[in-house]
Amino acid sequence: MFRKLTLTLCALMMMCTSVAAETLVVATNCTYPPMEFLNDKKVPNGYSIAYATEVLKRAGYEMELRDVAWDGIFAGLAAGNYDLLAASTTITPERQKAFDFTEPYYGVVQAVVMPKGKKINSLADLKGLTVGSQIGITGVFVLQKANVGAKIKEYDDIGLAFEDLAAGRTDAVICDDPVAKFYANKREDFAGKFSVAYLHKDPEYYGFCLRKGDTELLNQLNTFMAEIEADGTFDEIVNKYFGDGEAQPVESASEMKTDGSQLIVATNAAFEPFEYMVGENYYGLDLEIMALFAESIDKELYINNMEFDAVCLSVSAAGGSYEDENGNEVSVAGGVCDV
Repeated sequence: MFRKLTLTLCALMMMCTSVAAETLVVATNCTYPPMEFLNDKKVPNGYSIAYATEVLKRAGYEMELRDVAWDGIFAGLAAGNYDLLAASTTITPERQKAFDFTEPYYGVVQAVVMPKGKKINSLADLKGLTVGSQIGITGVFVLQKANVGAKIKEYDDIGLAFEDLAAGRTDAVICDDPVAKFYANKREDFAGKFSVAYLHKDPEYYGFCLRKGDTELLNQLNTFMAEIEADGTFDEIVNKYFGDGEAQPVESASEMKTDGSQLIVATNAAFEPFEYMVGENYYGLDLEIMALFAESIDKELYINNMEFDAVCLSVSAAGGSYEDENGNEVSVAGGVCDV
C-alpha cells in the first residue's frame, strides 16, 4: 500500500512539473506613460506591458517583470539578466546588429512639445534652443542627426524633462508622440501648459527585443502577436490605452487629380494600426505622416487604396522627387518600396 501511494505521489509530481509554465524575465522602464508606467498602486502598467502579458500568456509563459533604468537596459539583456525587453524599444539598424526584434507592435513618430500655443514647422526651427529628452532614446538620435544647432539636455527620466520645460529651464522636449501627447494633454499637473508643436515625418516602430539567436522564442512571439491582431485582442488593448478619441480620421480628397496639386499616396488599408479603414474613413500612423508631409509641401492628400501587390508597382511607376526640410532633393523613383 505504501509503495502504491509513493508511486502515485511521484506520478502526480511529475505531471505537475511537466505542465508548470516556464517563467520569462521581462525588463521594462516604467517612466514612459502611457506605454510603460507605475499606476497609483505602484504596479507596472501600460500598453507595452499589457501587450507583452497577453502574448506570453498565449505562448504558455509566466512573466516576471522588472523595472530597469533605461540607460542600462540593453547591457542587462546582453548579459542574460532578463529574456526580453518590453520597453517601447524602437527597431533601428544599429540595435538590430546586436539584438533580435519581433515584428512591430506599435508605430510612432518623434514629437516636439513646447509651451502652450507655440508651433514650429521643422526641426530646423529648434536652432539655438535647449531641448530636453531622455538619455539614449531615438528622439535624441533624431535631433542629433538633424544637426540643427539645438542644445540637447538629456535626463534619466522623460518626466524630468517635462518638469524642466514647465519651469522654463528648457525650450522644448522631444520624445515619442504617444508620450508627448500624454504629457501635453493628460497630466493634470501640467494642464494648460504644453502643446505638441511639431510631429516629425519619419515613422518608427516598436518591437520586443531579444538576445541574438533566441530564434524559438522569437518565432513564438511573432506567431501569437499575429493571432492577437487577427482575433481583435489588439484592438481591445489599443482602445484601453489610446481609445479616448485620440485617433482622428485622415482626410483624403474625394477624387484624384493629375495636375500636380496633390500628393497621391498608394496604400493597402488593412494593416492596423499603420493604415486601416473604419467605414469610409482612413486611419493609421503611416497615413497621418503622409498628411503632415502633404501639408509641408503645400499639396492636397489623395489616398488610393489598393491591393498590396499593386502598391509598390504603382509607386515605382510614378517616380518623382521632393525637397526635404534641409533643402536636399530626395528621389522616390524606382525601388522606393522594398518588401
